[in-house]
Amino acid sequence: MKKMTTAFSASLVILSLISGCGGNTPASGVPGKSETSAPTPESKPEPVTIRVLQYSADITDNDFTNLVAGPVHAKYPHITLELVRMPKGLTLQDLVTSGDIPDLIYTGSRQIENFKALAIPADMNELVKKHKMDLGVFDANVMDIIKQRGDKGELYALPWSMNFSALYYNKDIFDKFGVPYPKDGMSWEEVIALGRNVARTDGPVTYKPLNAGFFNNFAAPYQVNYVKAGTETPQINNDNVKKALALYKQITDLPGNKESVNNGRPVFEKDRTMAMLPDFGEVLGELADLEKAGNPMNWDVASYPNMPDAPGRGYETVGFLLMLSSKSKVPDEAFRVISALTSEEIQMKLARGGKVSPLKDLKYREAFGDDVAAFKGKNVKGIFKSSSSPSPTRAKYEDIGRSVLGTYVTKAVKDELDINTALRMAEEEAANKINTEKNK
Repeated sequence: MKKMTTAFSASLVILSLISGCGGNTPASGVPGKSETSAPTPESKPEPVTIRVLQYSADITDNDFTNLVAGPVHAKYPHITLELVRMPKGLTLQDLVTSGDIPDLIYTGSRQIENFKALAIPADMNELVKKHKMDLGVFDANVMDIIKQRGDKGELYALPWSMNFSALYYNKDIFDKFGVPYPKDGMSWEEVIALGRNVARTDGPVTYKPLNAGFFNNFAAPYQVNYVKAGTETPQINNDNVKKALALYKQITDLPGNKESVNNGRPVFEKDRTMAMLPDFGEVLGELADLEKAGNPMNWDVASYPNMPDAPGRGYETVGFLLMLSSKSKVPDEAFRVISALTSEEIQMKLARGGKVSPLKDLKYREAFGDDVAAFKGKNVKGIFKSSSSPSPTRAKYEDIGRSVLGTYVTKAVKDELDINTALRMAEEEAANKINTEKNK
């Protein structure tokens, strides 16, 4: 690409010298262009391989080929994409030390800070201007997450797709006990009542009613920060966290639920002894894969249940992003890949293939999953009857607050501590750990 650019620049210089020496002013009045001069043939772009690192965001080889590499190559035949999976045991620091950082990084929005701390991502603001990309077409929530990470307005990533939350359920279990299926727009109270009706033992099999999963997902609709940005003081012991933990404990207290808090997917998809699974969007892909493998499950999906005072909100907004490496030797070509992958044509292919587009136009939701055979007859469009919760600005020591709280949530679930005591002790411990970190 560099050779091509240099040769093209040289041609412009020679052309201007010829025009100046000959005094040939074109009739059109545009300097440097004569009506009789022949057009300069465009140089064919040199082939280039763009390497894409996959880190903390799953993508199958099939999806990479069909939804990423294939469409980009069709648009830009000179560009070949190569997927690089992070080797097991290798850290981001190891990657930086090696000096072998791929041109693009595919990762989740929660990882931006980790890459930023190692100066891996490039600021793409100038490339956005150069390539005239309109950022206004993207979902505001996911763009807010990205913009929050730029201390001085840097743009470290752009979204390729988005996650979502939904309530998956095993129709066979509901049919077995004659219990109505979950519906879109249900409250948690209604879902918990359904859970009680299917929490039964039949012969040797004990059916789990409703997976709880991770506590932070229940706090997300309240846009909870466990550490206050700016002051860096913990704010764990408050009404919103109490409400979320009270609901979470209500679910874990259902018969058979404590044993499956953190392994909901295997119990739901493999054992098939769990009636309902509130979870992220990748479960849809896993259920489709089961059908492809000849092991279909009798499932369906409803919108994520409503919090009483935060209706219509699900898990925290999570974007699957593309970053440009600050070490890339072909930044323009790499950005063309990002631009192509966020174009209307490829995003529509993405949506029809069962991925949620970060483009805010409703036509992508309307087309969601239309090309996925396993989704036929399923209520997959119901996932859009709730929306992801906005992500609040993260404090520097937010991860400390989350980690400490997780320990005390477990104690509350196991009835080792009551909710008020657990949150009070969590806040005290988080404050001590943050002070220790500040004094290092």
